[in-house]
Amino acid sequence: MTPTPATGLLLAALLMAASGTVSAAPVPAHSAAKTKHDLVVTGEEVGSEGTNKFRIYGTVATFKGRKLTIQVKANHGDWEFWKKTATAAEDGAFSERIYGGKAGSKICYKVVVPSTKRYRTTKERAACITTDPR
Repeated sequence: MTPTPATGLLLAALLMAASGTVSAAPVPAHSAAKTKHDLVVTGEEVGSEGTNKFRIYGTVATFKGRKLTIQVKANHGDWEFWKKTATAAEDGAFSERIYGGKAGSKICYKVVVPSTKRYRTTKERAACITTDPR
């Protein structure tokens, strides 16, 4: 049996598929992956050490003048909605007072910026406050 051109093409397609060089479905150009928001967030104690007043602040240059969410997690539990806060229209800056928990607890805060047409949902841990047991 002599190989025909169709048999040669079929053999080449099988070899390429087996080697993984051919993708099964083409990826459309409009479904390019979204990037993360430009989120910078930090948390710190306000004033001298021992004041027990804490604040998280940061900027989201890609989300100016809109509302973002702050989530809280207590003692290794689940993340829960805590508060919404708005970013400044000029530079996307935000600042929010946060609180420590009861004695011997650990409270963590996370900032969540929702997705837009260009950017995907972005989450960043802001601060964790551990209080000493009494």
